[in-house]
Amino acid sequence: MASIQAGYQWNRYLSLDATLNNIANKRYYQRLGNLNDYNFYGEPRSNMLTLRSNF
Repeated sequence: MASIQAGYQWNRYLSLDATLNNIANKRYYQRLGNLNDYNFYGEPRSNMLTLRSNF
């Protein structure tokens, strides 16, 4: 699973971050159990945008 993150800081009080997880949207196992139980797929492609303000 590959991820990418970029950010920009306007000044010392305000910043913006963008994150993209699982860029290729590939199916992968996050956890492996035994043959029939406890096998979990990882998360699909997702993105997140964060705006931070410090006082």
